[in-house]
Amino acid sequence: MLRTIFLDDEPQSIALLKHLAANHCPELDIIGAYTDSVEGLAAIRQDKPNLVFLDIEMPKLNGFEILNQCHPLTFKVIFTTAYNQYAVRAFKYSALDYLLKPISEEDLIAAVKKAVQAPVLPDLQQYDVLQQFNPLRQTPPQKMVISTLEGLIFIEINDVVHCDSDGSYTRIWLLSGESVLVSKSLKEVEEMLNFDFFYRAHHSHLINLHHIKKFVRADGDVLMSNGKTVPVARSKRQEFLELVMR
Repeated sequence: MLRTIFLDDEPQSIALLKHLAANHCPELDIIGAYTDSVEGLAAIRQDKPNLVFLDIEMPKLNGFEILNQCHPLTFKVIFTTAYNQYAVRAFKYSALDYLLKPISEEDLIAAVKKAVQAPVLPDLQQYDVLQQFNPLRQTPPQKMVISTLEGLIFIEINDVVHCDSDGSYTRIWLLSGESVLVSKSLKEVEEMLNFDFFYRAHHSHLINLHHIKKFVRADGDVLMSNGKTVPVARSKRQEFLELVMR
């Protein structure tokens, strides 16, 4: 059982979380639910939960200010947010999870499953990840963080050459020639790499346009800077050519 606290300034969000958790998440032991950020912070410090569902935009203290005051962190965090797509993408770079409002039953169940299975991150490491990818910052992140069973892998976004679908997993190919297999679909990775220079050239391939060395018109393939060849779908070729010729 995960000792769990809900902290969200919207009473309807708290009510929905309580309802969904009571009906679908027996792994959670709800020890508190708060709409006041200061009261919620005090409860986190006193009751020492294993898991906190945390809103970002709140009066008095926002979610990241609360986490700053809980340093070093000793609990897992699932964000609940109505934030824009940039912020959602920022959350995905970290080893933490998020729920986009309005929260669905399926999303909550999946997030709780991750929380149950994932080990607690080392305190300083988790704190640094939160700071690096704080969506309230003005500059976009330069790294993506991948969680594995062994720990965290920090990948420079500019070093990502292309990503290939491998069933329910994705293999991320790097400039060095190395690759990392992650337990995310290509669609999820594409959302993480939602920058103008990444292009879905094929239903199974995402490429970094900065790393294209050659396009072979006869085959419809692109040679990437790591020496790998990636196909461009026939239906995408005209769009691809127009994009790279701009």
